[in-house]
Amino acid sequence: MAIVEDEAVEEAADAENEAPDNDASRDNNEYRDAEMPLAFFRPMLTTDDKGNMTFSFTAPNANTTWKLCALAFTDDMLTSTMSREIISNKPVMVQPNLPRFLRTGDKALISASVMNNSDDSTAITTVVEIFDPATGAVISRNDFSDNMAPGEAKVVNVTVDAGWDANMIGYRIKAGNGRFTDGEQSVIPVLSSVTPVIETKPFYISPDSTTFTMQLPEMPSDARVTLQFCENPVWYVATALPGLRNDDSESALAASAAIFSAAVADGILRTCPEIAEALKEWNSSDRSDSTLVSMLERNADLKTVLLNSTPWVMDAKSDTERMTRLSLLFDRKVINDTYSRNIDRLSKLVRNGGWTWIDNIDEPSQWITENVLLTMGHLKQLGFLPDNNRLRSMLDNAVKYIDRVTQEEYAKYPDGDYYYYVYLRDFYPDIKKSTTLSSLTSREVQRIVKEWKKRSIPVKAMNAITLKNHGYRTLATSVLASLNEYSVSNPSQGMWWPSLDDMTTWSMGKIGATSIVLDAFAAIDPQSPDVDKIRQWLILQKEAKDWGTSVTTSQAIASILLTGSKWTTPAAKATLTVNNREVNAGKTDRLLGYFRENISSMSPSGATLYVEKSGKTPSWGAVYCQYRSEMSEIKAASCPEVSIDKALYRRVTTENGVTWQNADSLKTGDIVQVNLTITVKRDMDYVAITDDRGACFEPVEQLPKPLFSEGICFYRENRDASTNMFVTHLPKGVYRLSYELYVNNSGTYSSGIATLQSQYAPALSAHSSGSMIEVMPQ
Repeated sequence: MAIVEDEAVEEAADAENEAPDNDASRDNNEYRDAEMPLAFFRPMLTTDDKGNMTFSFTAPNANTTWKLCALAFTDDMLTSTMSREIISNKPVMVQPNLPRFLRTGDKALISASVMNNSDDSTAITTVVEIFDPATGAVISRNDFSDNMAPGEAKVVNVTVDAGWDANMIGYRIKAGNGRFTDGEQSVIPVLSSVTPVIETKPFYISPDSTTFTMQLPEMPSDARVTLQFCENPVWYVATALPGLRNDDSESALAASAAIFSAAVADGILRTCPEIAEALKEWNSSDRSDSTLVSMLERNADLKTVLLNSTPWVMDAKSDTERMTRLSLLFDRKVINDTYSRNIDRLSKLVRNGGWTWIDNIDEPSQWITENVLLTMGHLKQLGFLPDNNRLRSMLDNAVKYIDRVTQEEYAKYPDGDYYYYVYLRDFYPDIKKSTTLSSLTSREVQRIVKEWKKRSIPVKAMNAITLKNHGYRTLATSVLASLNEYSVSNPSQGMWWPSLDDMTTWSMGKIGATSIVLDAFAAIDPQSPDVDKIRQWLILQKEAKDWGTSVTTSQAIASILLTGSKWTTPAAKATLTVNNREVNAGKTDRLLGYFRENISSMSPSGATLYVEKSGKTPSWGAVYCQYRSEMSEIKAASCPEVSIDKALYRRVTTENGVTWQNADSLKTGDIVQVNLTITVKRDMDYVAITDDRGACFEPVEQLPKPLFSEGICFYRENRDASTNMFVTHLPKGVYRLSYELYVNNSGTYSSGIATLQSQYAPALSAHSSGSMIEVMPQ
């Protein structure tokens, strides 16, 4: 293959830019656009009978290096490639350094390089014009004259003020020596320095409280203030039911999870008919703001980021689809088909009594078998196990398999810890144990009696249930007292265990562990007031977390709905007043008691919010204040659950290496590190962080990439005027995120704020303060 390049391209380009030696011709030269298009692309080319190919093209008017790439192949797929670089330049060249945008009130010093690319000294005249792109009217003109040596470049500077009424600013530069000219023009968008701000104040009311009072903060007079309130959020737990899992996996765990989810959902609807009636009511609504719509899709006007601008569009659709599929729970045929299909799957995976993970494995797995038995054991305990002879037979054989494997382990390791086996085996008391395993059980119970104090919170809870099952009810009560000592509780948020905070490997870890503790309290002392306190904390977690479709989700929902006081009742009427004026709630959900109302006309700034309710369930609400303000005037704001702080540091290179200093003074060419410090005091999902950049900055790394802090992955992407970060699961803790920017232009600029908000629970939000940035020339 031979490729012949047309060298006349560059000669023609130079001829086009050669002008007669008079001013009029130089004034009429064309300005090239700053955006460089693709120079040449032709996927189909032909060759002559000798295999030679000739082609020509006109390069765009741009001073740059073009890379020409070609691929050729024959009929029998022999291939060859070629790559060449083509430099497109002129004897006189200009290259402006423009910001991507400006904000109103910014004052930018825009620099441009003027180059003498010829072999002779020459006098070059440069004209820079600032113009109105809408009308073409010239706002200002700056003329420069320089005698320049061969290969010399000089910088010309022009100050540009972004007016308060400007939407865009035109910039053009041309330079010529009487024979050759070059010019470039561009339009700089002007963004408003007045930015939307959202500040929130969430609140929570305990089940035994009938009144609540909260002082609202000072708010701008033109702010839009929204009051959101949910009198009985336990119904949100009902909407979290996984229902019928649409899982194509052929594994034993997937099959048991599908049976468990369907059986729990079906059993809860039978046990609590009021939940079934609620689902029917929500399904028959117009779905404009139905409860059976994902939290990600609701309350868009209260969020800082559009859903389509986040990575969670499919998550929102999946969550809404899951809730829509809850209507299938009323179809007995669909439920029975789910049981039958997944019992068939389990039967195909039986190996020597136990279950294997997938079908192409010949040996049973003890771990898989234990997990399936535990899942089915919970169903059996709840009374929701499907009435199926094949399933019962498989469970009997699986228990005997676990007995056999455990007895073999016990023979090899008589001093091992077998508390989990005893806990699991107690779900199946009707299957007789061997003498050896009965002895092991008695020995393990005695070990628990002696060693339970040394164990973790979830293991203590399991040990308490084991002690209760084996007649040690008094000691089991003592274990609950110990668990109580390690807990934290307050009236508004219930009771929880801080030592479980490190269970962040997946979203439901802490919730699942707390559900085990709840089961222990409910089994040993069902009348304890702590049962409702634990349930209260679990319900509040649903406000900010998507519980997904795992087995743990179904188990947690069953634990909440089937223990303690009966909270699945229609919401009692609550009265809310602002400044002693009653809030007239519009559309209110009958069961949740949920509504949102614009209270801007009630003078909420600094007012007192008073809530009076008669319901005996936990409640939550929030006040949203939305307003617009100059970036430089915005003060930092946070809510008790989350805060964010933004700081800039300048990179300094010394003999001892690179250090970072406070960015008190900046100059063009500096590298600045943006540090965002996020403090989160509760777990939350779907968190979006938006950091508005000053117009003088340009990201060092242009491509999206993950950022890691404390083991959590944040996805970062650059936009023209901001840097966005997204994290799907954010456990409570302190996180430090950093990225680097080049200082691109000198001048005075507005520095935007950094905003954090849970897109699942928009009441959890915070933002940093704004400021002005001054950049000195190099």
